[in-house]
Amino acid sequence: MKIYSNFLSGKIKVISLVSNHVKLALEVDNHTKKGQWFYFKVYSTKNTKLIIELNVKNSYYNGWEDYNVFISYDQKAWFTVRTSFDGENISFFIFLRNNILFASYLIPFSFEKYRNLKSYLNNFDYCSTVSLGITKLGNILQLISCKKRSALKKVWFISQQHSGETLGQFILDSFLHNLVNEYNQLLDTYEFFVIHNANPDGTFLGNMRHNSEGVDLNRAWHNSLTKSLEVTLILQRMQKEGVDILIDLHCDELSDKIYYVPPIIRDHDFSLQQRKFEKCLIKSAKIKKLDNINAIKGANDPGMLVNYAPKLFNCVTVLIELPCKFQVGINVERLLHKVGIAFLQALEAFQDN
Repeated sequence: MKIYSNFLSGKIKVISLVSNHVKLALEVDNHTKKGQWFYFKVYSTKNTKLIIELNVKNSYYNGWEDYNVFISYDQKAWFTVRTSFDGENISFFIFLRNNILFASYLIPFSFEKYRNLKSYLNNFDYCSTVSLGITKLGNILQLISCKKRSALKKVWFISQQHSGETLGQFILDSFLHNLVNEYNQLLDTYEFFVIHNANPDGTFLGNMRHNSEGVDLNRAWHNSLTKSLEVTLILQRMQKEGVDILIDLHCDELSDKIYYVPPIIRDHDFSLQQRKFEKCLIKSAKIKKLDNINAIKGANDPGMLVNYAPKLFNCVTVLIELPCKFQVGINVERLLHKVGIAFLQALEAFQDN
């Protein structure tokens, strides 16, 4: 039996492999003392039942109660397996029907899937992918844009500022596929700018929150430095194109529900458009506002994009938090696909207003 993590986004620390009992531990993000993300491959004989014990005491958030791990045999179809939590370790049983099995904190969005999305969008002359620049580790920070003409509203989506929060990419995959097929009339009103992965270095390293320099990008917008190059590159393009609506996609390690968080700014003229858009989110997308904003750690931080963008661009802004906890048996990718369509419906309703 062997445990591997030497692939894109792979991350795990092997403690011991004794008989059918595997002991592992979280690897921390580089330049930090915390972690949350894990992604590894198990290789063993067919029809083997293993118990995995994963030490999570160095995690950012103690959100392991009622958490269920993601498992796949081929890195394409993923399902959840129930875990138990004893205060320091999560444990779960896995069955290797073949020689190989993968386990991950959340469903990874593969490079192949992203490449297929870009290839599909190339069929439409109003869609393009451009490089915003090269990151510290030599990865390309990319922007997907869809625009037929100079429209009235510039809509931005940002995903994966925290590289381990992968679920936003599935929403954007659905959003873009459905935009060019079923909802392309929205292109008469909106121009769309999509940062599918704002932290490619963090993805490469298997980090949960930070980039390669140990910077939390979603705390660096008000004071972007050389160590947050990704923020600088995105801001430069935003200032060039303009921003009217911005949706920032994240995942909440403690939650089993999707919700949104508004900015702390409360200017009267701005708030009118903000409230209209929030009503569209609630009515069309069925996404509710978090009742207690102060429950979000750092919710008032001026370095968060949701708080910084309205001051700079006077734009409508929401932070969307997706759950990290899913019940066993739920088709998570299908759920995220529906959320992508729901955003289109919310923008359609906002357009009508």
